[in-house]
Amino acid sequence: MRKLFRHRRAVQLFVVCSTCLMTITCTAHPLGFPSGWINNSATLSCALPRPQELARELVAGTKIERTLAPPDQHVYTAQLKNGAAIIAEADQEGIDLLIEVYGPDGRQVTRLDSPNGAQGPEPINFTALRSGIYKFVVHAADNNAKPGKYVMKVNQILEPAENSKRLAKDLYPTKALYDLWETSLTDPKAVDRFITNYKRSGPIVEVIPGNASEMQVTYFCLGDQDTESVELVGGPDFMGLDMSRLGQTNLFFAMQVVPNDARFVYAFNLYKTHRAGPKGEVEIKESVHSDDSLLEMPNAPAQPYIAAKEGAPKGKAVQTTIKSAFLKEERKITVYTPAGYDGKTGCNLLIVFDGVSYGGLPDQAQAEAPSPTILDNLIAEKKIGPTVAILIWSMGNETETCQAADSFR
Repeated sequence: MRKLFRHRRAVQLFVVCSTCLMTITCTAHPLGFPSGWINNSATLSCALPRPQELARELVAGTKIERTLAPPDQHVYTAQLKNGAAIIAEADQEGIDLLIEVYGPDGRQVTRLDSPNGAQGPEPINFTALRSGIYKFVVHAADNNAKPGKYVMKVNQILEPAENSKRLAKDLYPTKALYDLWETSLTDPKAVDRFITNYKRSGPIVEVIPGNASEMQVTYFCLGDQDTESVELVGGPDFMGLDMSRLGQTNLFFAMQVVPNDARFVYAFNLYKTHRAGPKGEVEIKESVHSDDSLLEMPNAPAQPYIAAKEGAPKGKAVQTTIKSAFLKEERKITVYTPAGYDGKTGCNLLIVFDGVSYGGLPDQAQAEAPSPTILDNLIAEKKIGPTVAILIWSMGNETETCQAADSFR
């Protein structure tokens, strides 16, 4: 026993609890008890977590200048109704900020991060989709960044009615669109009256300030309760243009910038889903193509040759068929021969695809471009020599017939 306590020994005991780390340094006692237990010479060291940031409420007119030292976070809250909006900004002064937005259920709704770096405003333009308290957590984009300042400013907190009008001005940028939207909120017949006038006058064509060569055209298409989307085809957007729904109505619209000397045919593709069955469990998809319409801009050049001219000799247009061994079908065509054609005198040859659209039917008034009438007039005025034209009907299978033969691939 005497040998056991001959040397004093230092002993360290580590005690870990849920909130701190306790280190007790003891010296061996001659009786075998740590001296720290007797003379209270133990050393207590606690590593406590940072105190949680207290949230600050955001209200209209709030302006707070703060310094943020990464990795700290600043927390703000705003009480918002369903459909209300907060319009604010964090004006960055030497620190690039991220703002995370959390909904009343604690889930992250969105993250705001503009590309302006460490200087300038980080805009907050947020609309609530449910009522409750929203949390805005501000922190540095880089946790290793140096501390920096910012100013949190709240410009407006808009009630749902105010916010709807603000957003509508962006969705419906022209006065005609906005007025129609606003009227449709309280007048269920507003769209019907508008469409009646639209059928008489066609698309709305408006001047673009400072642009002398182009104009803005707004198209409208009325769907029904089964119409899910509408596409505008024709005009400058060759691949089609998706149309937008006006509020909660069945009216769809699209806007194009069009050269003021343009002339073209346009139409609409309506995509519908019909539902049937006791619970609507039967779904039938349908695509409907509207009739084509013609748009002529104010400076579109005159077309002096599309109408029959008095005194111009008229050729003949005969509908017939030709057997195609390659396509394995009887192909419909229209053959135009000029006035006085005898089959002996040499003529120009014109081959026209989409023959029905270009005058292949007996009634030229149905054609988008009446080729036989145009040829009559051009030949009569000696703009061109005698010409024979072959107008090939599309037959509704362009995908097959427009493919190149193997020798051309």
